[in-house]
Amino acid sequence: MENIVDVKGCKFAVRQPKDHIQKHWLAGNFYEASSNGMLAYMKRNGYTGRCLDIGASIGNHTVYFEKMLGCDVTSFEPSDSFKHLKKNCKLNKCKAKLIKCALGDHKGRVTMEQVSDSNVGMRQVRDGDTTDIDRLDSLVDGQFDFIKIDVEHYNVPLLKGAEKTLRAQTKCHVFIECETPRVLSETSLLMSKYGYRRYNIKLNHTPTYLWTK
Repeated sequence: MENIVDVKGCKFAVRQPKDHIQKHWLAGNFYEASSNGMLAYMKRNGYTGRCLDIGASIGNHTVYFEKMLGCDVTSFEPSDSFKHLKKNCKLNKCKAKLIKCALGDHKGRVTMEQVSDSNVGMRQVRDGDTTDIDRLDSLVDGQFDFIKIDVEHYNVPLLKGAEKTLRAQTKCHVFIECETPRVLSETSLLMSKYGYRRYNIKLNHTPTYLWTK
C-alpha cells in the first residue's frame, strides 16, 4: 500500500512506514535536514550547482538537491530501491539523471544484500549476478560542485574506481558516510592521496564527513 505525503512542498510515496527515512516523511520532514544533518548544513551554506548523489536509495537527497537547492543532479542507486527513487522523482517532476548501477573498482555484476529491515537504504555489495557494477570514472565526466557518497562500507572500492574523476576536480566538496573509525581512516587515506583535506565537521546520525578541494 502506498501513501503520498507532502514534505516541505515536495511529494513522496511512503511504502514502508516503519522505515526510518519514511518516518521522517510522515512527520513532514526531509531525512537528515535537522540541525546537525547534512542537508541542513548544505542549505545554510548555500550549496547549489552540479552534483552526484551516490547511494540515492529512495530519493530523499535527490529530490532535496534538485527542488530545495536547485541542483543539476545525477543519482546512482543499484538496489530494488531504484523503482521507489524513480517514483519519487516523477512525483516531483525532477529532471535528475537516474542510473541503476553499483559503483566500485571494476565493471561486472554483483548482488545487493538487504542488511536492515528498518532501513531500506542499508544494502551492501556482495558477490552475485543481479545488478551491474562499474567505475564512476566510466560513467561521468566534467566538474561537480559537490558529491554525496553513502555506500554502506564500500567506500574504498568506490573511491578507487573514482580516482580520475576526483583528481580532475578543481573545486569540489565531497560528503562521505564513514560508519566506523576504520572506514574513516581508509577513506581519509585515499582522499588525501587525491588531493583533498578533511574539514573539521561531523554530520548526521551515522557519521558523515566533508572533504574539500
